[in-house]
Amino acid sequence: MAMSLFGMGKRPRHKSFDYIPRYYDPDKEERQSRINTLKGKFNEGDPEAVKARIRGSFRKPIARSYETDQYKKALRRSRKMVLVITLILLLLCLYFLLEYLPNFLEAFE
Repeated sequence: MAMSLFGMGKRPRHKSFDYIPRYYDPDKEERQSRINTLKGKFNEGDPEAVKARIRGSFRKPIARSYETDQYKKALRRSRKMVLVITLILLLLCLYFLLEYLPNFLEAFE
């Protein structure tokens, strides 16, 4: 015990970790993959490269088209048209009910 007081014994060391924080930027990764595709850095014989190229061609244009202002305007316009057509049909049904229903009921009496 006397030796451990003077530094002759084994002392526990603090735990250290070799953790290096990393930042993931999906936009940068997507941009880099497009640049690599345009430059032809993908090996055509590599099955993983072919899978990545096919996967990228399906997802990216669809995701981008939904974010455009043109798509949003078209969606708003189509919703308004559906609303107007529905209101017109409801008004026509109401008109025919009020106009012809009393005559129709009198025929059965």
